[in-house]
Amino acid sequence: ESVINMDADFPDWGLTLSAKDVTPVGMTLVCTKNGGNPTGEIMCGTDYNLLVSEDGAWKNVPTVPEEYGWDGLGYRISDGKDMELEISWEWLYGKLPTGTYRLAKEFMDHREPGDFDTAMYWVEFEIEK
Repeated sequence: ESVINMDADFPDWGLTLSAKDVTPVGMTLVCTKNGGNPTGEIMCGTDYNLLVSEDGAWKNVPTVPEEYGWDGLGYRISDGKDMELEISWEWLYGKLPTGTYRLAKEFMDHREPGDFDTAMYWVEFEIEK
């Protein structure tokens, strides 16, 4: 079971993240929205960042390609409905070794074009042998 987290000073958007079907090369990210106090629609893109726990600190997992980009797809997270994103990171991070990781992802409370707030949420997960 994965730990669900967000920064303490973030707004309450009713958003929780969980990880399922975790493998060394990917996982399914489940985004759940229930209640909260967003002022618009909760949305996210395809981008994310992986961190690994080393010596009690969170460090960025190094990327394999030096330069890379994300597509411009956007996803809306509706109240009371789970949204699942299939995430395959082998192209970006390679096959991950055993360890404790975080997938950090930016979400947006989108009111109208150019008018939005952003917050970084994350989910912790284990890669096992």
